[in-house]
Amino acid sequence: MKTECMGIETEHPAFQSKLLDPEKHYMIFRDLRKYAEAAGISVEYIYTSMVGVCSEKELDWMEHFHENGQYGINGLIYAGKFKDSIFKKMCALAGCFIRNFRDAKVAMLSDVIKTSVDRDFDPSILLVPNFYMCGTEKGGSKMFDRDRTNLYGFMMDRSNRGKCTIIYVEDMDKMRLDYGDAFYKLFADFTVFKASDLK
Repeated sequence: MKTECMGIETEHPAFQSKLLDPEKHYMIFRDLRKYAEAAGISVEYIYTSMVGVCSEKELDWMEHFHENGQYGINGLIYAGKFKDSIFKKMCALAGCFIRNFRDAKVAMLSDVIKTSVDRDFDPSILLVPNFYMCGTEKGGSKMFDRDRTNLYGFMMDRSNRGKCTIIYVEDMDKMRLDYGDAFYKLFADFTVFKASDLK
């Protein structure tokens, strides 16, 4: 016989994980799939700990997230090549943000470019796991000038309004070459994590 707490089956993994409180997280409990779809992640990330996916440094960054915002550090860059999946790391981060009642969204760069002129697309925390990927020895993610201009304006606007953006950049120097100095300088105050930092 199934037991329930506030209408939620206690056998559900979300209940068993202990990361979600049936009272505090009632609305999330009631519509886990809706929250997951809005965030661009699998349901499991909402009730699964970051431990095991993220390092101590990442956990510490998350713990001090509010302080980072107060000091004007409104972004995070994963820079370089990682053995671990950046996508999984960002999904784990997004799940934690949702548990803390933050509007977080994991989105691919192509989707961000398409919606960069849409004011309805404005998550408090945007995570882009393929912001800059190296395609050739001469450079990487090529964009049309119009797309680059729209993306630059979108990113600058987010920064000016204190919106947090978390991105993956495979090669910072190549990104600077392809996107330009103005784009590169948008991230001057971002925290940077390299693979060697997260061992």
